[in-house]
Amino acid sequence: MAWTGGLFVAVPPHHTSQTCPACFYKSADNRKTQASFLCTHCGYAENADIGGAINVLHRGLDLREASNQ
Repeated sequence: MAWTGGLFVAVPPHHTSQTCPACFYKSADNRKTQASFLCTHCGYAENADIGGAINVLHRGLDLREASNQ
């Protein structure tokens, strides 16, 4: 990554598939099936893998920001 100018950030994956990327509400009930995500708090619906990936991105950006301070 350093050779190409990229940055690698290790993100702990805990609860990324159970946390809503829209309102950040975390519940096991948000993910009733392997493929679908539906937030029981705000109603956000998405493919579970996409929602998890959005959460990993947010956490990675937060970690990067915290390390720059």
